[in-house]
Amino acid sequence: MSAAIYPETYCSQCGVSTGPGTHGFSHCADHTLALGDTKSLKDVRLRTIKLHRQALDADLILSAYRIEQAINKIDAELARRGEFVNAVREAKSS
Repeated sequence: MSAAIYPETYCSQCGVSTGPGTHGFSHCADHTLALGDTKSLKDVRLRTIKLHRQALDADLILSAYRIEQAINKIDAELARRGEFVNAVREAKSS
């Protein structure tokens, strides 16, 4: 993944600063994760992955699907920040 190429990005709808990244946002609904700090997102990602495994083990397919969607959104935000590879590396080491 590429590193953040813009030192500051913004939301076109509300104008809020969403920090460094590869792109800004068109709508407020798209940047809810962008306002969290990187360390917190990585921590939430690890906890969410564990929750996903538990849901699969309990045969809770619909819940597992929704949890997987949340993981994908977190991964997309980490990728936008150029931190996705680091997050995956940290997940494998824990």
